[in-house]
Amino acid sequence: LVEERRLVLWSRAQAEQDFLDEIGLLGALPALDPEDGGFAVTVTNATGNKIDSFLTRDVDVSEQTLPDGKRQLVADVTLTNHAPTSGLPPYVIDNELGLPVGTNRTLVTLYGATGIQSVTRDGQPIGVERFPEAGWFGHRSAVDIRAGRSVTYRAVFALDGPGDGAFE
Repeated sequence: LVEERRLVLWSRAQAEQDFLDEIGLLGALPALDPEDGGFAVTVTNATGNKIDSFLTRDVDVSEQTLPDGKRQLVADVTLTNHAPTSGLPPYVIDNELGLPVGTNRTLVTLYGATGIQSVTRDGQPIGVERFPEAGWFGHRSAVDIRAGRSVTYRAVFALDGPGDGAFE
């Protein structure tokens, strides 16, 4: 879990942050590349169950150069809920929100170096809550993903400088 960055911690105390960093558990965002920026996505279970273990993420990040020479970072993120609707205890796949069994309510945060130019979910523009975090800009929205279904986000960020198109 630690190696996959599925288990990370944060502390307000600097000494504790230093220790968490030393042992590989610090959940901090990395420093941004000054020219190519960067992209990160986080998902947070908002259903109060254990359903997030059934959520998979497919992320594709690319650079596009527009006819006027300006560059954009384009991130496509597909989230798929593989949860069953039966066969597991309610504390795993049910919820107290009145959603169908197996539904995953997820807070999705898309991070970029600059403010987001556009964000869509399943091809439709959506509004997002914007906030700064550790030199990045986060853009958060909530989504309900029923069992066996997927949602796809596309986020577009402006990039500064010539860059080299290398994204990690």
